[in-house]
Amino acid sequence: LYVVAVAAAQAKNPDASNAALERLQQEFRSHPLTPTALLQLAEAAEQSKDWPTAAARYTALITASEGTPNQAFAYRGLAWALYNQEQYGPAARQFRQVVQNFTDHR
Repeated sequence: LYVVAVAAAQAKNPDASNAALERLQQEFRSHPLTPTALLQLAEAAEQSKDWPTAAARYTALITASEGTPNQAFAYRGLAWALYNQEQYGPAARQFRQVVQNFTDHR
């Protein structure tokens, strides 16, 4: 499911990617590839400037990556996606989370 979700996104097939990701999140919530898929899909959406999709993926990643270094990337990514949607207040709150919660993060 991880490979299908990522490959379908790269092939510009969002329906197949979303379906695979949804199954991955439902059936394999605690599998280590689930947050990896979310991060890759969020970064792909960010690269293509699909800010609503990036925000959704980073939001899901915040929970899925709790307690891991990827959570800092999730907060940063969500902040950036919100900023690019001109949601400056929520973006500032997310950037603040990075600064407050991940002081030792690279």
